[in-house]
Amino acid sequence: MKKFIVPVNWQVSTSVVVEAENAEQAGFLAAEVDLDLMPDPEYVCDSFEVDFEVIEEVSSSTFNEGAIGDFSAWDKMPGGF
Repeated sequence: MKKFIVPVNWQVSTSVVVEAENAEQAGFLAAEVDLDLMPDPEYVCDSFEVDFEVIEEVSSSTFNEGAIGDFSAWDKMPGGF
């Protein structure tokens, strides 16, 4: 079997609470919140996409199993998947 690098994208959604002088400043402050600190992100239904235009075949001689992430927990993503 051949191996391929397949770019995928999906969205999650959540809300953050910030203290600000106005809505515009609140938006800028929310954009600066560390993604790892976002509370309870939920998967946005039907947002999973494969970027078919940039799928790359990888030769078995250069494929590094350790370079690819472990995605075995995708089914445990917040909001389901």
